[in-house]
Amino acid sequence: MIVFPLSSFNRYFGNNPLQTLTKIRDESIENGNPELTKKQREELGNDLIDLYKISKKFSDKIELVEGSIEDKLRNNELPESEVKNLFQWMDENAKHPSWMHIDGVSYDEAYVKIFHTSKSIDEFKEKYLELQKNILLILTILIHRRKNCKKLQKKTKKLSNLYK
Repeated sequence: MIVFPLSSFNRYFGNNPLQTLTKIRDESIENGNPELTKKQREELGNDLIDLYKISKKFSDKIELVEGSIEDKLRNNELPESEVKNLFQWMDENAKHPSWMHIDGVSYDEAYVKIFHTSKSIDEFKEKYLELQKNILLILTILIHRRKNCKKLQKKTKKLSNLYK
């Protein structure tokens, strides 16, 4: 499951993303890309609506701190250049396998929580880099374990061949 902060939907689909997504879906079903069947256009529209609903439900579980980056993004309180720079910086520093859990918390939850709780860009960047560092560490450990497991499998196979 992929989850996005609600501000992402607001940014692209306005203050009422569900209404906008529903309108886009309905219009694209009738007048959309002719390379897709009507059913494919409907499924694509429904998938976007479902993604919004899942993200909203998920986001509602995490406390939104007043004045946080997410709060400022939802209310358009950050200059567009600052928003653009922040997301560009995030892309440059991203290492995000969404299937991963850190200390029992899913990556998606930790990611959204950073938006919900950071009150400044600097605080946001600090928390975001810490999350990325933890992910890199976990990935390194997993890769190391896998290599060791493969070595052990080879040794076991050699030993089992000796006793055949």
